[in-house]
Amino acid sequence: QTCALPIWTMALHANIITAFRTSPHVDQYETALRASAILDRAMKGEVSPRVYLARRAALNAFDSARTYTGHGPMIEALRRASEIEKTENGALCVSVHSGFSRSDFAEVGPSVAVTGDGDHPRYQALAEALMEFGWQNRHTQTEKVMSVDEAVAIARQVTVGEKPLIV
Repeated sequence: QTCALPIWTMALHANIITAFRTSPHVDQYETALRASAILDRAMKGEVSPRVYLARRAALNAFDSARTYTGHGPMIEALRRASEIEKTENGALCVSVHSGFSRSDFAEVGPSVAVTGDGDHPRYQALAEALMEFGWQNRHTQTEKVMSVDEAVAIARQVTVGEKPLIV
């Protein structure tokens, strides 16, 4: 997800896509382990990974990838992704991408990538079902955004002495 290539192009040219599962991204090590485990199995000839991608016409979904709230659409999508990986034979990795609306490329937006073992339409169906969950919950936000007036009122209550206050 952090690569400069648009997600659709990546999916066409990649055998494995594994995304961060935290926002902010503090799970680099775990993500590398997931990817390297699949790569190791592929190099041993145990699996033949292929990426299946589902998208919707939106700039953002999955609660902007918020995982620090402890609840909401991204948390639920990641729970479902883990369940798919545990129960669906051949589903090697399920990656949920919330979309990054401030990106500057045509393919910006939410997607789900399922890395499956081989060529089978059920992997696409799994990706579509999870992406549909994201689409249905695309307006849900677990973070409250304050108005300027609210932020200024709170800032006026803070005593910082000579140090600057940044809002």
